[in-house]
Amino acid sequence: MIEFNQFVQWAFYALISGCAMYLTTILNGLKTSVEELNIKMATIIEKTSSHEKRIEKLEDKITQ
Repeated sequence: MIEFNQFVQWAFYALISGCAMYLTTILNGLKTSVEELNIKMATIIEKTSSHEKRIEKLEDKITQ
Protein backbone atom coordinates (compact mmCIF):
# COMPACT_ATOMS: atom_id res chain seq x y z
CA MET A 1 0.00 0.00 0.00
CA ILE A 2 2.92 2.34 0.65
CA GLU A 3 4.11 1.92 -2.95
CA PHE A 4 0.68 2.95 -4.27
CA ASN A 5 0.71 6.04 -2.05
CA GLN A 6 4.14 6.97 -3.33
CA PHE A 7 2.92 6.51 -6.91
CA VAL A 8 -0.11 8.74 -6.25
CA GLN A 9 2.13 11.38 -4.70
CA TRP A 10 4.52 11.19 -7.66
CA ALA A 11 1.62 11.46 -10.13
CA PHE A 12 0.20 14.45 -8.25
CA TYR A 13 3.54 16.27 -8.29
CA ALA A 14 3.93 15.49 -11.99
CA LEU A 15 0.45 16.90 -12.67
CA ILE A 16 1.16 20.06 -10.68
CA SER A 17 4.49 20.52 -12.45
CA GLY A 18 2.85 20.05 -15.86
CA CYS A 19 0.15 22.60 -15.02
CA ALA A 20 2.78 25.09 -13.84
CA MET A 21 4.77 24.67 -17.06
CA TYR A 22 1.61 25.09 -19.16
CA LEU A 23 0.62 28.26 -17.30
CA THR A 24 4.13 29.64 -17.72
CA THR A 25 3.89 29.05 -21.47
CA ILE A 26 0.52 30.80 -21.63
CA LEU A 27 1.80 33.79 -19.64
CA ASN A 28 4.87 34.07 -21.85
CA GLY A 29 2.65 34.13 -24.94
CA LEU A 30 0.46 36.77 -23.31
CA LYS A 31 3.52 38.90 -22.53
CA THR A 32 4.65 38.72 -26.15
CA SER A 33 1.16 39.62 -27.35
CA VAL A 34 0.96 42.65 -25.06
CA GLU A 35 4.40 43.85 -26.21
CA GLU A 36 3.30 43.63 -29.86
CA LEU A 37 0.08 45.45 -29.03
CA ASN A 38 2.01 48.25 -27.30
CA ILE A 39 4.21 48.71 -30.36
CA LYS A 40 1.20 48.85 -32.68
CA MET A 41 -0.63 51.29 -30.42
CA ALA A 42 2.43 53.56 -30.28
CA THR A 43 2.53 53.56 -34.08
CA ILE A 44 -1.16 54.46 -34.30
CA ILE A 45 -0.79 57.25 -31.75
CA GLU A 46 2.18 58.69 -33.63
CA LYS A 47 0.29 58.62 -36.94
CA THR A 48 -2.74 60.25 -35.33
CA SER A 49 -0.56 62.98 -33.86
CA SER A 50 1.00 63.60 -37.26
CA HIS A 51 -2.44 63.83 -38.89
CA GLU A 52 -3.65 66.27 -36.25
CA LYS A 53 -0.71 68.58 -36.91
CA ARG A 54 -1.32 68.40 -40.64
CA ILE A 55 -5.02 69.20 -40.21
CA GLU A 56 -4.18 72.19 -38.01
CA LYS A 57 -1.79 73.53 -40.67
CA LEU A 58 -4.46 73.14 -43.36
CA GLU A 59 -7.04 74.87 -41.17
CA ASP A 60 -4.64 77.75 -40.61
CA LYS A 61 -4.15 78.11 -44.37
CA ILE A 62 -7.92 78.10 -44.93
CA THR A 63 -8.62 80.76 -42.30
CA GLN A 64 -5.94 83.13 -43.57
